[in-house]
Amino acid sequence: MSTDKIFIRTVANPVSGMGHLSRMLTLATDFKSVGYECVFGIEKCAPVAAEKLNSAGFVQGDLPSGCQIVIYDLIDAVWYEDRAVLFREISQHREVGRKVVLFDGRGKASYRMTPKAAKVDFLVAPYVGEDPNQEGVGINFLTGPSFFPLATGFCGHSPKNISRAVRNVLITAGGADPFGASAFMLEAVLKAFSKENVEIHLVVGSMFNDETIEKIEDISQGYGRLIFCHQGLSDLSDLMKCADLCLCANGLTKYELVALGVPTIVVSINAENHSINLEFENSKTVVLAGELGQLSVKELSEIIVQLTENVDQREQLSQLGRQLIDGNGLERIRARIGLETQC
Repeated sequence: MSTDKIFIRTVANPVSGMGHLSRMLTLATDFKSVGYECVFGIEKCAPVAAEKLNSAGFVQGDLPSGCQIVIYDLIDAVWYEDRAVLFREISQHREVGRKVVLFDGRGKASYRMTPKAAKVDFLVAPYVGEDPNQEGVGINFLTGPSFFPLATGFCGHSPKNISRAVRNVLITAGGADPFGASAFMLEAVLKAFSKENVEIHLVVGSMFNDETIEKIEDISQGYGRLIFCHQGLSDLSDLMKCADLCLCANGLTKYELVALGVPTIVVSINAENHSINLEFENSKTVVLAGELGQLSVKELSEIIVQLTENVDQREQLSQLGRQLIDGNGLERIRARIGLETQC
């Protein structure tokens, strides 16, 4: 298969966050580097997402003339409301000979859990817990973390030096935080390190609402220069590389963290997210604290203290994480869907 134009359908808004768009920008940047033109069709695009797209050198538009590959990454965002419309669109592409690549979700909001789903050519599910040997009639499966598409900033680094003392803590809940996880994790970190002089770096996503930001600011009052809030970041790799410990409540960010070898505590945002995170915990690359809403600040702070005091466990998390995500996912995806270097 050979083409010079790729159409990418994804989503970015305060409900779905920026994860889908960020992943597709990683793909598009890689495809562009080997000679392919990528055009985005974004479902329910928030203004800040349009700015991020433009700053990365890509544009929104209609299906480009001559396009032979369409990539979808919007499963959980449109699955319940617009599933029939999506299936018709996919079928129409395949009827005229375009190849369809679909990035699937997990759990109930997934292509594989949907009866009578429109057939696609390639299904990508680059997640921990996936069977790498999945098969289907007429569908090429790219499953398991070996296909996780890491941006270049997270690849090729030396093993992380795990310090005995934790002096730098990172908190991230993704581009949007509709459940208030950032403030909750910040309270727990402050409680855990109430007698320690640590730097706390909190990522304020581009789609955080005013209420969430105000709560973070209220909690931060009185701590002076110990808390650093970072807004408008498109790349967290530098913050991650400096962190001795991270608290994360975002689905895809934990893959970047373990790839860099950052000891990470994961907080699930709901029950379905928690069931997915349990599989990640089984890989022994993160510590799963529990589910937001069922976990108290005191309980989370105790988990933080326990991991902070156990340097051997942090070493093990770091080593196993780097082994799990090797940074070659983009190359494997390109090879499997048949994108040859054109430049």
